[in-house]
Amino acid sequence: MRILSVCGAGYVSGKEIVTLSLLTELKRRGHTVSSVMSSWSDGEFARRLDQAGIPAIRLPLGFVSKTWAWRPLKMTLHQMLLLPKLWTGYARLLADTRPDIVLHTTFHHVVLLSPFMRGGRDFFHVHECFQPSRWYQRIFRVVFSKLAFVAVSQAVRRSLLRLGIPPDRIEVVPNGVSPGTGESTRAISELVRIVVAGQVSPSKGLEDLIDALAMLRQRALRFECRIFGKSDTEFGLRLRRRVDETGLSGSVRFMGFESDIDEIYAGADISAVPSRLEEGFGLAAAEPAIRGVPVVATRNGGLCEIVEDGVSGLLVAPERPDELAEALGRLIRDVDLRTRLGAAARQRAMKLFSVEHMSASLEAAMSGPKGGL
Repeated sequence: MRILSVCGAGYVSGKEIVTLSLLTELKRRGHTVSSVMSSWSDGEFARRLDQAGIPAIRLPLGFVSKTWAWRPLKMTLHQMLLLPKLWTGYARLLADTRPDIVLHTTFHHVVLLSPFMRGGRDFFHVHECFQPSRWYQRIFRVVFSKLAFVAVSQAVRRSLLRLGIPPDRIEVVPNGVSPGTGESTRAISELVRIVVAGQVSPSKGLEDLIDALAMLRQRALRFECRIFGKSDTEFGLRLRRRVDETGLSGSVRFMGFESDIDEIYAGADISAVPSRLEEGFGLAAAEPAIRGVPVVATRNGGLCEIVEDGVSGLLVAPERPDELAEALGRLIRDVDLRTRLGAAARQRAMKLFSVEHMSASLEAAMSGPKGGL
């Protein structure tokens, strides 16, 4: 098949990482793949596509918003001015590449390219849970009427059903993650290493984590927590102050952004995912799991599908630092429990969340009867 991916990628985050892995594997499986990305980009996604030998086509794909705040309104107006250039460039691209499948990954870009949607060819690879507002219901009913949907989790599927999407237009294909160099190993030590990776933002529950760690410190448990992600933001600075105020400055380290996933989880004993969001999937849980690191996560969206509570990790209620502290404390004190949950997490992830499984399942979904909608 000739497969065209439309992935904006202003910067590389979860869905871009998944898309890159997917396109690389589909190429290996013999398909012709290429990717549309936004002209507004930091260049990292284009660099990674080039490394994988995947052609990248830049178009003025930006942002549309229904809010009246000045910054998003300005970005929307700018996009509207460039709409003729976007449509001309995209129409030319479709004529030149004649894709059998177009795989869209971003809501805004589906809206912008809606005049070109065609049943049986265009799929929306949905990575987030949408709120069932009337606005979203209208958009999905009218603008997205010709699309078939690939949801990355049952949680995303449920959110699409709430918007009125018929069940027979939705296929669930869990995201795949690379196992990297294999299982994380670390010599057993009294100082247990907790790793957190992803966006350093309020929605990720890091304030709850700091409060939980403060409780663990009061119980005289020994640990080191490493936080990976860009933290030179207003929230990041506020979080650092909170660490200082709770007396955790010697136990919490801000590691900055790290693109090497193996480096992040090298020597990790526990991974914490204290998200407050209804996560569409949860790469921050799947990536350590496939490396044999037990995960403590909140019962939010797709995280519940990655972590089997008490079997491959532990689940806690969101915004409950006391529950988070209790779960982390159990794993800090019990090395056998960590080992058992970590082994089960790796076994489960290798079976359900591998890149190969994702690519084969998506390939089947795109060439099956739903592709004929």
